[in-house]
Amino acid sequence: TGSQLAAALALGAAGVQIGTRFNATKECNKFPDTFKDRMVNAGYRDTVIVMKPFKASSRVLKNRDAMEMLRIERDRGKDVTFQDIGRLAKFDRLIEGMEQNNPDLGIWNCGQSVALIEDIPTCKELVDRIISEAFDSIDNINPLFQKSAL
Repeated sequence: TGSQLAAALALGAAGVQIGTRFNATKECNKFPDTFKDRMVNAGYRDTVIVMKPFKASSRVLKNRDAMEMLRIERDRGKDVTFQDIGRLAKFDRLIEGMEQNNPDLGIWNCGQSVALIEDIPTCKELVDRIISEAFDSIDNINPLFQKSAL
């Protein structure tokens, strides 16, 4: 959001990374509407971290394949091998899911910020909104800081 951008800049950041949010825009032609709708409807508990046992952790949207991968990792414990979950992690499986408009087929990276997605705007609308919100946030801070008359 724009307020998060303003906060990051106030803390000295040169910018922010915005990834997941741009996947839910009209111009994103990789994800079909079923995937974008899943992002719009996602909440704060709708991402999971997979592949921890392999020191290759990845945060993904919680879907059927991600939950199956977690089940296998849990059930196999320290004996889990990549072969146990490899079929679920293949990028080709995600491509198949996109072609079938099935957001449960394949795992797809997704940040926790997915919970903040409420619509599917154009990229221009999104950037304009973020900038406007950032300026509004900065304007709301100004009254809190005033020079002392002393």
